Amino acid sequence: MTTYNIHGTTDEITTCACCGKKNLRNTVVLEVAEGDDAGDLLHFGSHCAARALGQRKTKAAVIVSQAKSRAQLQPIVDVVKANIHFGIDHAKAQARDFAKANKIDALINGFESWGQINIHGNGIDVTVTA
Repeated sequence: MTTYNIHGTTDEITTCACCGKKNLRNTVVLEVAEGDDAGDLLHFGSHCAARALGQRKTKAAVIVSQAKSRAQLQPIVDVVKANIHFGIDHAKAQARDFAKANKIDALINGFESWGQINIHGNGIDVTVTA
């Protein structure tokens, strides 16, 4: 079974990659978490996304809400990924500056000993590992 992480939502792709349903208002973007396809992004309708994440279809609205929250944090995640090779402290500082400049409410913690940065905001947590 493939493991996914919620990446965000989009209204640019409106066809579900799982069932093929077309003309959706938006799709949930799921990132393949492991294996040869790790990092690939797939676009699912809300019910298929819930099922792919091991949830019941009744949780689809929650999945969409989490995806929208994750999408709001994605620019900070991108800044961290672009700067993490300069070190945890540098990436953390860049992420904080970006969040402040763009008025994104997020708590950004970095742990040099763990080699990771945790981003908390909009009711979700995202961890980026060096």
